[in-house]
Amino acid sequence: MTQDLPARMLRLLALLQTRRLWSGTELAERLEVTLRTIRRDIDRLRWRLFRVDRLTDPAPTGHRVTPRELPATDAAAYVATRLAAAPARYTFHATAAADADTVRARTWSLPGRVTAVDEHTATLDLAADNPRHIAAQLLDIDLESGQEITGSPELAPYLEQLGRRLLSAARGLTHDGAGDR
Repeated sequence: MTQDLPARMLRLLALLQTRRLWSGTELAERLEVTLRTIRRDIDRLRWRLFRVDRLTDPAPTGHRVTPRELPATDAAAYVATRLAAAPARYTFHATAAADADTVRARTWSLPGRVTAVDEHTATLDLAADNPRHIAAQLLDIDLESGQEITGSPELAPYLEQLGRRLLSAARGLTHDGAGDR
């Protein structure tokens, strides 16, 4: 019989994570304790659960933390700006033949990543640690050949792979005669 309560509780938790349903008898056999001990241990586990969503009328109990002043008046804009400025493994810079609002909407870009050049042109500055994120952002943007495009050379194979996949899908629709079935 396992006498060490903390060790038994850990073994019980480990068993409960291995499968969804256990009978009390099975648990008692596995832990080499009585069924009554298993019931007590499960009651202990239930008592340790703390459900914030079930609190009603919480009462202040003492010391309060002084709230910090926000670093900006608009917390969401601050976080978006900081995220946009964060370093990333892959980068992509280009000029798109569309106004800044359109480019921003089509690429779901963070503030500061799209800059208007004029009424019909905007620069796009993307960065991500996952190259597929940049590839997905470029799907709805027209980048004309001859435009200056710079960024991480390691991004090119991912963009080429996406291009091949899309071309294969398009050919499958047109050349196989499949169309809408």
